[in-house]
Amino acid sequence: MHCIGIIAEYNPFHNGHARQIRLAKEAAGGAFVVAAMSPHFMQRGEPALLDKWTRTRMALAGGADLVLELPTAGAISSSEGFAETGVRLLASSGVVTHLSFGSETTDLTLLQKAAETALTEPPAFKKALEENLSQGMGFAAARSLALAEAADISEVLLHKPNTILAIEYLKALHRLDADMIPLPILRETSYHDSLHPEAPSASKLRDLIRTKADVSLYMPNEVIHILRRSPMSDPFDTWGPLLYDRLLHHTPTSLAGIRDVSEGLENRILQAIDRPMPISEAVERISTKRYPKARIRRILLNILLEMDAHLPCTPQYIRVLGFRRQAESLLSEMIQKSSLPVITNPAKAQDLLLPEAFYTDLYLAHVAGTEKTRGREWTEPLIKY
Repeated sequence: MHCIGIIAEYNPFHNGHARQIRLAKEAAGGAFVVAAMSPHFMQRGEPALLDKWTRTRMALAGGADLVLELPTAGAISSSEGFAETGVRLLASSGVVTHLSFGSETTDLTLLQKAAETALTEPPAFKKALEENLSQGMGFAAARSLALAEAADISEVLLHKPNTILAIEYLKALHRLDADMIPLPILRETSYHDSLHPEAPSASKLRDLIRTKADVSLYMPNEVIHILRRSPMSDPFDTWGPLLYDRLLHHTPTSLAGIRDVSEGLENRILQAIDRPMPISEAVERISTKRYPKARIRRILLNILLEMDAHLPCTPQYIRVLGFRRQAESLLSEMIQKSSLPVITNPAKAQDLLLPEAFYTDLYLAHVAGTEKTRGREWTEPLIKY
């Protein structure tokens, strides 16, 4: 039976995610779905709205058969690092045959052309990239424009977030020589602004949930039931005092040892954050055209998490967060075929999970109503749905 891999955050799980799972299964002619899911911190540089166990239950209720944990180091990387970490994890499982992802276009030929151009970096691409950077563009924007010119692809399309990730997934498949068939699913609505019932914007949905609004129109019924009994994390802005405290213990030299802090950013960060302030204010003070807000948010999160510059994103193990009982045979097969150790009982793998335990404790300290905030990494049972 086919097995479809999906790399996701499910922050939170909504109708668009359920739709992707349903359409991917239909396209593959019936299949299991394995979700590689970000744990407690997200790629755009912020904490998850809900803890990873709650989001695992949501994913299983919404149609996923098996949920694996992306390592935090990869989950909060750039789009390229995020995609490669997810592809590596799924490829290591030994059971995933397809990789499904949303995109504003399902023209696989077009997406493959863009991925190939980005990987091979032909002279036209390099020249355009250098010119764009010389004009003061941020790297991501400069690369996107250069790619559009070199591959003769619409620049508008290359600014769509799902398409950007789709290209990164294809790049990772090529780079790793991963034996997975790409399966794009069309994303038809605006990523940031839409509240279409079938494909709502996750950021808009989070805003509604924080105001206690009724979101039942945008999420599967079983998922809504899970949401209603689950505590939420504090808004990221409230982490400002902790960030200031972290920086009080840094010099420019030590701060330069944090992941992604480079090119003199250590000095700019220390000068900008001269008192406790909301994270959004810190981002505004530090970001520039060359250093966009998303990158700065990730860097500030790296500081909060004490993310060492040398910490690898490459998965060292496969952590199983949960599975549907009907997919127990798939889990057994993965344990036999995986090229990495498979962890189903975290208490027996504490040496491997120490970094994640720290990130979990820090996250849960910022979740009001959590009964236990320390050591939960070792005691939370494998979720069986």
